[in-house]
Amino acid sequence: MIMKVPGTQRQIALTPLKLLGLVLLLIPIVWLTYLLVNIWRTEAAIHETLPDMASVSFTPEPQGTQPILIFPTPDATSPAAATTAPNATRPSGVPTPYDAGQLVPNPTASQPTPAAADSSIKDWHGKKRINVLLLGLDQREDEGTRPDTIMLASLDFEHNKAYVLSIPRDLYVNVPGFQYHKINAAYAIGENPEHKKKVNGGLGLMLLTLRSNFGIKRIDAHARVSFEAFVTGVDKIGGIDLVVPKRLVDRKYPEDGKEIRVAFKKGSQHMNGEQALKYARIRHTDNDFGRIQRQQQVLLAIQQKTRTPSTILKAPGLLGVIKDNVKTSLSARDQIRLARWGASLPRENIEFYTLQGQIGTTQEDESVVRADKREADATLDRVFGPEEAEFRP
Repeated sequence: MIMKVPGTQRQIALTPLKLLGLVLLLIPIVWLTYLLVNIWRTEAAIHETLPDMASVSFTPEPQGTQPILIFPTPDATSPAAATTAPNATRPSGVPTPYDAGQLVPNPTASQPTPAAADSSIKDWHGKKRINVLLLGLDQREDEGTRPDTIMLASLDFEHNKAYVLSIPRDLYVNVPGFQYHKINAAYAIGENPEHKKKVNGGLGLMLLTLRSNFGIKRIDAHARVSFEAFVTGVDKIGGIDLVVPKRLVDRKYPEDGKEIRVAFKKGSQHMNGEQALKYARIRHTDNDFGRIQRQQQVLLAIQQKTRTPSTILKAPGLLGVIKDNVKTSLSARDQIRLARWGASLPRENIEFYTLQGQIGTTQEDESVVRADKREADATLDRVFGPEEAEFRP
């Protein structure tokens, strides 16, 4: 092959070997150009979804209807304590966070994310710390909607830390105006057409129940996530990696109105959205506290996955999932700010706690969890700060 040099009379003979060398030289240049264009398009797509800051305003929900962030979290140091008799007493001590990080392998966890440089939040609309409610909703035609996951998160922007409290869904509490029930029943009662308008729906009664039983002074935001949103979101980020501490088998996992067998082998595993949902929900292999521990583990695995550059590039798709499947009091802009801040947190800056209790039964032979006031107050102090909350059994 003969190639003429522009502007001269010179001609260069391109042998097959020289031609191959030229192609190999051009490949990385073309690839780099393609990558930069895609990154630019991703950034543009993200910014197109966000309103101008001048047009964004944040209006906290009325005090009677504010939500909280919660994920079930068992104390890994005392699994046997959860099965003691309802009237038994246990020594009260300083609660320690559950180290879900031991069960979430991620070699890039200690590396800063690409967005870490501009992800810090000095304050949140004038507040150094906010409390957020997260509900994972189980919607069944025969039982109505009940939260399968209840989490309260206290986000400390001043010290760049997050404290996450998981509340057992079977916790036996006073639902204002409806006597004592499992705490997740508050949502279903509120969604009942007979009561919905009076209590502002399931979310309104759940917030009222949380404020009444835990004395939380302020709840600033909330998010309600359906199972479908969870599955789609995990799939969008390419799945998550977990270490299953032991073989798990649940022969009564509810799916499509029937019970199926679900099993997980011991060891490191990569899970897609459907597998992660089943792992977080199985219960008949142990108890509610074991499930809380798995839910915390899954939450941390998702947080760690969002720290990877490959997940950052999938941001536009994730925004679509949130918009279509998650009900929240946060504006689009605030969702992005909070997501970037959360993704930038080092593993050691996230502490998980579980409201511990004793498993017992009611007079109707219903299995419930009863919390000890001293232990509950000690846990609430660690999560929200001294005298910011108080358990009121």
